[in-house]
Amino acid sequence: MLVESVRHRRRRIGPAGFTLVELLVVIAIIGVLVGLLLPAVQSAREASRRSQCSNNLKQLSLAMHNYHDTFGVLPAGLVNTYLSSAGQAASNQASWGWGALILPYLEQSAVQQRLGVGRISPNEYQNGAVAPSTGISLRDPALVLRTFLCPSDASPKLNDSSRWSRNGSNQYVAAAAGAAPRSNYNACFGHNRLRVWGDPSYPNIATGGFRYSGGGAANGAVRLANITDGTTNSLMLGERTYRLKTARFYPGTWVGARSGAHEDAGEDVWFALRAPINGAQGGINLNDPEASNVALFSRQEGLSSAHAGGVMVSMYDGSVKFLPETIDWAYGGDGDPNADRVLERLAHTSDGYAVNDGSF
Repeated sequence: MLVESVRHRRRRIGPAGFTLVELLVVIAIIGVLVGLLLPAVQSAREASRRSQCSNNLKQLSLAMHNYHDTFGVLPAGLVNTYLSSAGQAASNQASWGWGALILPYLEQSAVQQRLGVGRISPNEYQNGAVAPSTGISLRDPALVLRTFLCPSDASPKLNDSSRWSRNGSNQYVAAAAGAAPRSNYNACFGHNRLRVWGDPSYPNIATGGFRYSGGGAANGAVRLANITDGTTNSLMLGERTYRLKTARFYPGTWVGARSGAHEDAGEDVWFALRAPINGAQGGINLNDPEASNVALFSRQEGLSSAHAGGVMVSMYDGSVKFLPETIDWAYGGDGDPNADRVLERLAHTSDGYAVNDGSF
């Protein structure tokens, strides 16, 4: 009877635990499952971020249309509101950007009023001698607007990598923590490269829907009716990311541009096609990503994103598309008036070639 009791107890207690081999097998299985699930989780997260990026572009496009409905034109790319002592519009001054002009249509009227958009010259934010009359610093976190930020771009929300920020004398603009609220979305200047309005090639290559206005540029506003290639077939807005690998691509700021009369300033609000998508004319020197050469200048004018394989863009009809980095493109040289590649024809609003071949 005692023997039977011991046997019964042993059956009740069961085995003492896993053997070492069994434990290793379980760990290996868990590792395999994690390895299989992690890419799926990351892919799902990126899909969500890309969807939010698409929604941002949609909201900005709708704001453009509401602005057009109100004023009969699209917002100018850069607007110079500075008046000299003689009461004349001066050319070489900071300018408000299209993003600042559409703020009321993004439910950000209060931000526009706080900054004094259209009421004061943005030159006040660029002059380090005195505080702006508004008493506002562009480093104010309240000026960071999510609609202008691609969620896949994990860069500083206060952009320390823009033309606007490269003015070390201004304590209200330049600081190690950032300079001005970042924007990953730029408007289309044209099919070739950025040029100032006084350059002889400007009329031939400012072929997008957003140009200079004010100062010596006269009225550069464009109507949707001027998009003769069709609003469905022409690029309106596109992305630029902060960094790809080790190379900066210089996103801008929705506030405006440091100097409306200098072509490099426009890269804060515009994109042009001096470089392929996610690349640079002549290639990117990852060993010296800040090299002052054509690769640097071209990539900070072009389109780029943190999304794999291409960029998100919106068309003038408000639709949002994904543009692959493999799309047909070749640089024809500075000031080339010809739009003879697919990407160039998409950027040109009135070249007579409506590109809609389903390749993007």
